[in-house]
Amino acid sequence: MEIAPTLQQIHEYMLVTQFGGGIPCPTVPTLPVVDVDALTAGDDDPFFVTLQISEVGRVSNNSVIYDDELVSIIENTIREGGVQALMGHLPESEISTAFPHSDNSSTPLAGFWVGVTRVGEILWGKAYVPPGNVRTYIRQLKATGGKLGVSFFGKAYVEEQDDGTRRLQNFVLDTLDFAPHNRASLQLAGDFEVTTEIQTENKDEEGDVPEITINDVPQQIREQIRQEALRETQATENAQRVQELEIQVQTQEETISEMREHGRVVTEIHAFLGEDADIVSVVREMYETMTRLAEILGGDVNITTRVEEYHRNIQEMEQERFQHAVTSAVAEFTKDWVVTTDTARSKVESFKTDFEKSVLAEMGDNRDQSKVAEVAQQVWDNGKQVIAESVRDSLMGPGAFVGGQGGQTPAWQPASDGDTARAKLGL
Repeated sequence: MEIAPTLQQIHEYMLVTQFGGGIPCPTVPTLPVVDVDALTAGDDDPFFVTLQISEVGRVSNNSVIYDDELVSIIENTIREGGVQALMGHLPESEISTAFPHSDNSSTPLAGFWVGVTRVGEILWGKAYVPPGNVRTYIRQLKATGGKLGVSFFGKAYVEEQDDGTRRLQNFVLDTLDFAPHNRASLQLAGDFEVTTEIQTENKDEEGDVPEITINDVPQQIREQIRQEALRETQATENAQRVQELEIQVQTQEETISEMREHGRVVTEIHAFLGEDADIVSVVREMYETMTRLAEILGGDVNITTRVEEYHRNIQEMEQERFQHAVTSAVAEFTKDWVVTTDTARSKVESFKTDFEKSVLAEMGDNRDQSKVAEVAQQVWDNGKQVIAESVRDSLMGPGAFVGGQGGQTPAWQPASDGDTARAKLGL
């Protein structure tokens, strides 16, 4: 039959610590909620005691299980501030009415808990002890290497376990009291220390605390510190690695974008240089040229901009070469014409311009220079020859005979006689 937890008043004399010879006390910071100046006002020699409060995983002589939940409740309650320490527990007859506040009380107020910290599984606390008999007593314990117990007082639902141990649920801490060491139900190996704490402008200065070196720290705590440092280092390294990867991804995305842009340029270069062009060699030569140019200009050159400039230059050069090929092909058909006047020269140039336009129209988007002469011949055969005859006739006219009537000079003269000129023109 399962027994339901019962609500009980708990006064557990849980542990005892000794001055010297045990686990060195860590530095326990003062809680942010504590105003040390106000707390110690009028106290010329503020007195603080640091000692172990509890340890996770232990079972006391009273069979109470100190699990993480119980220890965490004690720790968090102290962190909230206002937890007091009495010199022993209130008698049950005074629980509902007593208000300890002086040395004359049956259970005098002994101190105020002003700091708490957990090192590994051990919970440490720091208490301010006001001037009075309790302070004197603790000073004497320190001087004689004595022991001091700690006992919590509060309420909890007690759950009895099958093995006879007891687990405290929903524990509410009322006070965390000093107690005689021989009544403690949990023995721990830690020191407890008496310190003085003087509030300065920037920090708390502590006195009467022996200097602690790394060799004074127990191996277990040193290993816990080392593991925590390793975890923090690993977390830092992981964050740095993530940042590095993010930068690499961004760089790769920028590189891909540039490669796409370069790919478009390369495709257009292929269109102008031909599919058999060695693009690698062309790009390498362009890269070397741009590298030299970047060195000359100081290294702040945008490569993409330079590639596009080279691309435009290539387009312009190819267009000029193609236009030159068309002009040269047309000129082959009129190279034997002899023009002697500006009017005749204008008519011949007009004919050649019209001839070039016809060749360009016939070529369309094809800019293969090797095809220009062939296309020009086709245009000549398909109509330009007839126009050439008309132009020739208009130029020769009545003045085609040298030394004609009136001493006129013909506007157009064949290279020799008329028959020879016609034969050369194919007329």
